[in-house]
Amino acid sequence: MKKISVVIIFLLVLIAAPAVGQVTDKLPLRFGIKLGFNLANVTNYPGSTDSRTAYVAGIMVMSKKSPLLSYQIELLLSGKGFERDDLADSANPVRLTTRLTYLEVPIMIRLKIPIPGKYRPFLIGGGFMAIRMKESVLIKQGLVERVFEDDKSQKSELGYIFGGGLEIKAGNSAIIIEARIEKSITNSLTDIDSQNNIFDSKNELLSIQFGYLW
Repeated sequence: MKKISVVIIFLLVLIAAPAVGQVTDKLPLRFGIKLGFNLANVTNYPGSTDSRTAYVAGIMVMSKKSPLLSYQIELLLSGKGFERDDLADSANPVRLTTRLTYLEVPIMIRLKIPIPGKYRPFLIGGGFMAIRMKESVLIKQGLVERVFEDDKSQKSELGYIFGGGLEIKAGNSAIIIEARIEKSITNSLTDIDSQNNIFDSKNELLSIQFGYLW
């Protein structure tokens, strides 16, 4: 955990340092807040899984490098996980929801598409580092629900992001609508299947986010 925190801080300083220097060139930092939802799932899980809908919220900083190119750094609380059915007892099927919450730091490049007017589309791409904050499993059988804490997923993960959105100017501020795909490149979950085979899964999600930038 400590090593990961040091790496995150080092990368943030490394990227933010040139951004601060740009302030003197009248290319200021911009700040914003974000709120949205994730449609999360996993890959390589034995049997079928369904998406879990979870929240995402946090803050963002943008450093403008040119009229079209910016750095975009965020600090988010991001919900991930998945749902599946346990049909061992066909008379009383069980619905299992694995609920994961991460503290996530996306570091991206933002490319504005040069279209005049207040509606400005853009593309984003980059990577993220995430530390797992909480893991629990919701068990639902008929009208009965139980929740218990779990610890099967990895403590941290790395991955990549790509997507796009629309920035709507509102005076000196802007409203942001953004959609992006996020996939982990490190293993997120290690477990044992019904044949006692060890398997590794990775998180993936579609995230729809709304933001306010000033």
